[in-house]
Amino acid sequence: MLAWPFLSAALLGLRDRWPAANAGWLDWLLLLLAAAFAYAAFDSLRRAMRQARARGAGWPSAFIRNEGLGWGLGYGLVALALGTRLFIAPEHRVLCWLALIGTVALLLNLAIVRGRVERSLAGELFGALTLSLAMPAALVLAFGGWRLGFTGLWTLAFLFNASGILYARMCREAVVSGIESAGLPGKVRQLASFMLASFVILAVQIAGGKVGWAAALSMLPMWLMMRAGIRNPMIHSTIRALGYTLMAQAIVFALLMGITA
Repeated sequence: MLAWPFLSAALLGLRDRWPAANAGWLDWLLLLLAAAFAYAAFDSLRRAMRQARARGAGWPSAFIRNEGLGWGLGYGLVALALGTRLFIAPEHRVLCWLALIGTVALLLNLAIVRGRVERSLAGELFGALTLSLAMPAALVLAFGGWRLGFTGLWTLAFLFNASGILYARMCREAVVSGIESAGLPGKVRQLASFMLASFVILAVQIAGGKVGWAAALSMLPMWLMMRAGIRNPMIHSTIRALGYTLMAQAIVFALLMGITA
């Protein structure tokens, strides 16, 4: 889910969707590695906070002593070091703002974890928004700055990531707890509601000229899978099968966005 924006951006660059930048393979490698280490930092810090919150009132000291904090800070420093070459280029200054947004999002995510609401609908959607930062970062590198139309593609990235997260959440409940799970109907309703909301959001984006019809239809394979899952939450027999399916969806979505946007 982290890498597909790079495929879309590369395809858009090949199509000359906007005037392409002179980013070389080293720049792409650095951005990809920086994004991977940034996510590793987020994952380590989130795990440390989960373990620390079990201490109740003593969670601050438990968080500071948790080895995950050290790993998370170390990964974060590596991500910053890898991105420095990109940050200092004038045409890539937007990446500095995206890194700042990502840092603030990381802190808010830790607060969500601390508040035990990370698995709530709002927590999942905020996580999807954070994950979607990879899309504008890849576009800025591909086209040497911010361009008109990037906001619409960022919206599409968020909708796709959020759909995948909510779909996985529902299917995981069905696979692990069974069709009789008490929590399954609520997760099915949440997925159906978000699917409807995504139609409305894209309709507004299309009406405002932010997203084209063809680009919006890149969501169609995901919508079809969501619809099938809503009708049959047991559509995947194992968590591994679910993971492979979501991976295939990410590749298809990246290709469609890169071809149609």
